Amino acid sequence: MALLEPEWKRSIRQTMTNVVALVLVFSLAPISPQRWWLGVIVGLLVVVGSVPLMVKRMKAVSSSSSPYLEAGLAILMMVAMVVVGFAAVYVGLSKHNQQFPSLHTKLDGIYFTVTTLATVGYGDLAPAGQLARGVAVIQMIVDILVIGVAARLAMRVASREAEARKS
Repeated sequence: MALLEPEWKRSIRQTMTNVVALVLVFSLAPISPQRWWLGVIVGLLVVVGSVPLMVKRMKAVSSSSSPYLEAGLAILMMVAMVVVGFAAVYVGLSKHNQQFPSLHTKLDGIYFTVTTLATVGYGDLAPAGQLARGVAVIQMIVDILVIGVAARLAMRVASREAEARKS
């Protein structure tokens, strides 16, 4: 890391700190059958909060001396927020009315979210209730729209900024 510019170090450190904080909040949230709604609330806040954060990160891309690094970090942060946010919702739903009877741990929540994001769908975990299926459909739409659009936008902004610096 000694060869990295101070701005790069700051951006990487800030992104990693945010990802670690996100994982800690998810890991430590006391989601139980009595507090199943806590997972849903935490998850929704994280997913909805990803939108203004992404806007802020796009502005950072356009003003950065290393727009590709900033774009990559913005995408990493967006993916982390979507994965942790939906995983929290799924864990909460698993504790409520058998919405996810085969989802038992927080790691199961992450696993299901990532298999949905990657469109792999191994089939070993599946939503049983209508609410859980509805949330899974919403995640699929969010995955396609938000992450796809955010990634494309971030790279476009980074490319434009890199081209502007060359001229």
